[in-house]
Amino acid sequence: MALAVIDTLSFTGNRPSVVEVATGIYAIAFTRGFSNEWLVTVSIDASGNIGDTVIDSFNFYTGAGSSSHYCGKPSLIHITGDIYAIAYEDVERDGNLVTVEIDSAGNITEPIIDSLEFLDAGIFQAFPGNLRPHIIHISGDIYAIAYCDFPGDPQPGVVITVDIDSAGNIEDAVVDSYTFDADSGEDPCIMHISGTTYAIAY
Repeated sequence: MALAVIDTLSFTGNRPSVVEVATGIYAIAFTRGFSNEWLVTVSIDASGNIGDTVIDSFNFYTGAGSSSHYCGKPSLIHITGDIYAIAYEDVERDGNLVTVEIDSAGNITEPIIDSLEFLDAGIFQAFPGNLRPHIIHISGDIYAIAYCDFPGDPQPGVVITVDIDSAGNIEDAVVDSYTFDADSGEDPCIMHISGTTYAIAY
């Protein structure tokens, strides 16, 4: 059987992160242009057919970027019910976490529910940052975010834990943090192994 693309849908953006919202409905967080973070919803049926247009869209972050200062890759995760969280890097290389509401039909509620700046870098860099956060669920209201503490030299790999309740409210401070590599922790990916054991590839 020959392999072939079933269907396509094009929209302007890059560095996407996608999750399932409901049967046939998916949310995609991505960077658009140089200084904008976007969230869109699309439909994809069981045969792989994609809806001709996005269902809804939300420009959840707009920064004072330019052709040489732009956002990094977002990481999208389902919290519970209609609540979702997005970890991302802004144009000042800060690490941010926001929560949003998406219903089962793909409708996105504006504005964001809550936000937390988990890394205050405050430095413009003339290239995309290496923060590249990756968020996963730990237990209950606790979530872990692995990221590269960028900019700087060295660029350590860090994992933090944060508290997000079922309504999308984020606790004002990081629960805990750990530097898993003091020299270089670029582009980390964290996953659960068993019990309280987790692995990070970077």
